[in-house]
Amino acid sequence: MEDMIDLLVIGGGTAGIVGAKTAARLGARTVLIEQHRTGGDCLWTGCVPSKTILSAAGRAALIREAAGLEPDFDEVRARIRATITTIEPDDSPEALERAGVTVLHGTARFIAPGVAEIPSGTGILSGTGILGSAEIAGAAGVAGRGADAAQRIRFRQALVVTGSAPAVPTIPGLDAAGYVTSETVWDLTALPPRLLVIGGGPIACELGQAFARLGSHVTVLARAGLLPKEDPDAAALVQASLERDGVTVLLDDEPTRVHLSSGSSHSRDSSPSPDRSDSTDSTDSTDSTR
Repeated sequence: MEDMIDLLVIGGGTAGIVGAKTAARLGARTVLIEQHRTGGDCLWTGCVPSKTILSAAGRAALIREAAGLEPDFDEVRARIRATITTIEPDDSPEALERAGVTVLHGTARFIAPGVAEIPSGTGILSGTGILGSAEIAGAAGVAGRGADAAQRIRFRQALVVTGSAPAVPTIPGLDAAGYVTSETVWDLTALPPRLLVIGGGPIACELGQAFARLGSHVTVLARAGLLPKEDPDAAALVQASLERDGVTVLLDDEPTRVHLSSGSSHSRDSSPSPDRSDSTDSTDSTDSTR
């Protein structure tokens, strides 16, 4: 390892992409490592799909009020996919390559100051040869990229922007009933007739309002209140808006179990506890959590 890169970016979401492109633009030799798809949750499961469904749901509510027409959920899903497809090229490995960034697909761990190890099997998604034999060595210290050897990268600075994942609450019966999260809700192929959203944060409010406007009967269960980190007056305005859209908002309640039912029964208690941004989807006779 005679040479080293200037910046190692771990995580290919919005922060990682902006950081890597900016560094490369300033002349830094930059490598970005992403274990899934570049673009992160903003592109695939966050900002882009959520704002698209909010826009579509708002229009659907106006059309329903004006003409009594119901939205086509398949068309809404198609619109979300089209929006992602339009934006994705800007966040792709190819776009990063054009900006001078090498993109690796895999994970990384720090093994010494200024040294990261990349497991075997990591592949280059793009790049123009920044990581030659001078910058990467096998685990045994031999320069090269053996297929079975872990690789090591020497770097001057590292940017760790790995993001987060939905926190699924521990509720008896939840796994058996089935649920979706803010990452997997986009895989739904039909509009759920009933949706229980567990959490009162921004994501919970967004999805609750969107699905209510699309035609679902939505209940938001917010154990620490709606938008607990925001000004109470602002949270009250959001709650009033949700309720105008037909959302039932239950505050300071905590679910105690989820069960399959032929009716609308559910169990909860009133013990206040920290808020979550998870949501639970209940469709027909199945209570399923998001």
